Amino acid sequence: MPVENGNGPGKSPCHPNPCLNNGVCRENGGGYDCVCHEQYSGPHCEERNYCSSMPCLNGGSCVEIPGAFKCGCPFGFLGTVCEERDACHPNPCKNGGTCTRSDTESGFVCVCKEGFTGEHCEDTRQCFVNPCMNGGTCHESETGYECSCRHGYTNANCEVHVCHPNPCHHGGRCEVESGHFKCVCPPLYKGYQCEIPHPCFTRPCQNNGVCIDSYSGFSAYPDNWDSHGYLHYLCLCQQGFMGPNCEMDICKRCDPNAKCLNNTCVCIEGYFGDGFSCKRVPHPCHPNPCKNNGVCAELQGGEYDCKCPEGTTGKHCEIKDACLPNPCQNGGKCVEAQDGTTRCICENSYTGANCELPIDPCTSNPCQNGGTCMNDKGKAVCRCKGKWTGVTCRECSCPKGNKAAVPPEMGQVCDAEGECRCDGSMTKTETGCKEGRTSTPCSSSPCKNGGTCTDTGPTTYACSCPLGFTGTNCEKREYQ
Repeated sequence: MPVENGNGPGKSPCHPNPCLNNGVCRENGGGYDCVCHEQYSGPHCEERNYCSSMPCLNGGSCVEIPGAFKCGCPFGFLGTVCEERDACHPNPCKNGGTCTRSDTESGFVCVCKEGFTGEHCEDTRQCFVNPCMNGGTCHESETGYECSCRHGYTNANCEVHVCHPNPCHHGGRCEVESGHFKCVCPPLYKGYQCEIPHPCFTRPCQNNGVCIDSYSGFSAYPDNWDSHGYLHYLCLCQQGFMGPNCEMDICKRCDPNAKCLNNTCVCIEGYFGDGFSCKRVPHPCHPNPCKNNGVCAELQGGEYDCKCPEGTTGKHCEIKDACLPNPCQNGGKCVEAQDGTTRCICENSYTGANCELPIDPCTSNPCQNGGTCMNDKGKAVCRCKGKWTGVTCRECSCPKGNKAAVPPEMGQVCDAEGECRCDGSMTKTETGCKEGRTSTPCSSSPCKNGGTCTDTGPTTYACSCPLGFTGTNCEKREYQ
C-alpha cells in the first residue's frame, strides 16, 4: 500500500529516501513504496527479518521473537542454531541406563540401574544376584567374581561340602579341617580315605610265619621287605621256609644237583650256584678262549694259559704283531708304525726293504792309485797297481827303499821309474814329502763311509756316496 506524501506539491515523495536499512523507494501515485532487502520488512523497512537467512542448522525450525530468533532443533541436535549433536541421542546407555550430557570426552555419562555397571551400563554386577551358595560371600573381580566360602564348603560357588558325599571308605568318619576333609578311619583300615586295609588282617604269611606290618611303627626294614601296592608287611618265616609269604619249603626247592643241609641248599661237587640253581663247573679251555688258533692249556684253580702262534700276543692271542714273524733278514730290527705297517733297521753290511741286500764294499771304490777292488765275503780287498801297496794302495814302495804312507793330501806318488816323487809344490825329503802345498776342500777327507770327494771350487766340494748312504758327507744311512 503506497505511503502518502506529506511534502506538498512539486516535491518527490522519495526525496529524501524514507526507506530504512538501504530499502529502495519507489513513487506510487502521490505516495511511495519501500522495496526492502531480504532481511528487513515493514512500510519503511524498519523491521528486521531474523529467520530469512535460515540460521537453524541440521533441519532446525526458526521462530522469530522480538529483536531475535529461536531455533527449534530436531531429535539428536542441540545448540543456539542446532549445531551440536546430542551425545545422548540415540541413548548409548544399555540395560535401562539414563544418559546425561556432560563435558567429558564422550559427551555423556550413563547413570546405570542397580545390578549393572560400565561406561554404557553394559556389564552385569554378578554379585548383585549373589551366585555364592551356602552363605558364601561374593567379591567382584576383574574376571567376574569370587566366592569366599563358609567352613566346610568349596568349589567356585561354594556349592560343594567337602564331606558330602562322604569320601571316607569302609565306614570312616569325615571331618572338616582347614577347609579340607580328613578321614578318621576304623581300626582295620588306614590311608587318606581309609582305603588301605590292615596288611596282616588277611594272614598272608603261610606255614606259621609271623606277619609284621608298617602299622607296627618300624622305621627300618629288611632287604626282603615286600610291597604289594599299598600293603606293606614282612613275614618272619619258620626255619626251613622262605619267600615273601613263607610259601616255599627250602628243601623242596633245591636243584637236582644240590643237597639240603640244615635247611640250606648246597650244590654238589662239580657244580656251582646258590643251591636252587646249580650249573656244572665249566672246563676253562672249552670253549677255547684263545683267539687266532692259540692253544689253550688248563692250569690249576680253573685258570688257563694261551700259547699264541707266531705273529700274535695277548692273554687270548687277540693282538696281532706285524713284526712276527720278523720280516727283517740278516739281523735287521723290525719296527711297527701306528698304521700297522713295518720297516726294517738294517745292520751296517745290509740294505733293502727287508735287509736282504748286502752292501757291496767296493761300491765306494776304496782302492787308490788305480788299484782294483774285489768283494771277499763282504769285505773289500785291493789289488794294487805298479809300486803301490798297502790295504788301499796308498803306500809307495821305491827302489831306494823309501817307504812312506801316502795320504792323498800329502801329494806323494810313485813315478814311472819306480821313484817316489812329490806332487805340485811339495818338497821331497828322505822320509817323504814336506808339507807346504796349499790344501784343497777335499784334503780333510770330509766324505764318510767310503764316499768319493770332488773339489768343486777353492772352498767347496761334493761327495759321491756309496749305495745305502746319503747326506752332505755321506754320514746318513739310507733305509729302504
